[in-house]
Amino acid sequence: MEVALITYVLLFPAFLFCIEIGYRIAMRSMGRDAEVTEPEKVAATFVLTLLSLVLAFSLSAARDMYKERAQKILAEAQAIRAARVAIDDLDGELRKKGLALAISYVESKRAYNTALNNSTDPKPHFDKSGRILHEIRALCRSSSEEAEDPKVSKVLERLETVSEIGLERDVLVHAPQDKVAFSFLIIVAAIACFLVGHAHRTATKRSWWAGMLFAGVVSATMVLILDYSSPRGGLIRVDSADVLYEELRR
Repeated sequence: MEVALITYVLLFPAFLFCIEIGYRIAMRSMGRDAEVTEPEKVAATFVLTLLSLVLAFSLSAARDMYKERAQKILAEAQAIRAARVAIDDLDGELRKKGLALAISYVESKRAYNTALNNSTDPKPHFDKSGRILHEIRALCRSSSEEAEDPKVSKVLERLETVSEIGLERDVLVHAPQDKVAFSFLIIVAAIACFLVGHAHRTATKRSWWAGMLFAGVVSATMVLILDYSSPRGGLIRVDSADVLYEELRR
């Protein structure tokens, strides 16, 4: 959340500055009476079209990544629930110990989500959840009497699913953002703002709101792209699984 807001606070005045620079350079070098030449129109059209396309594709890609992360969060919670149900079907002391470890695992996943929300390092919680899964596996396999029990086999199978989905989700969480593409987007946006300011030289009365609207919309779109790329830590959050985690703690 803080990253998104800070990004907007930095980008919006920076783009306004680019518009102002373009206007002042145009006024100093050409004056208000100079007509807009055909090459200028072509360049402005090309840059603005390029900016629109890059913004659209970047927003679409970031949204797809966000949806994939959201699906993994819910899939992981559902896999944990299935494993919890399988453990609940075990007998005697094995069931009691397994349920206690399952609750500890849910607590570690909640702590993992909280770390992401607070933009802190979730790795200690991820490692802890991995150790708990290993303990549950070891507990099931150490029961020689239950070794061939289909209930135990079912638990082990579902634990593998939980582990796989958790690993896939963690990989998505730590997937590096494409800084080169985002930097290119900033450069194209800055050039577009410069050309918008440059075009204002022919206006009899300068329109401040038009420049502010352009800079504001471009900045907001870029912040939205960045926010979609932030796993659970941005303004757009995925908290649906927490309801299920709360249920699994009981």
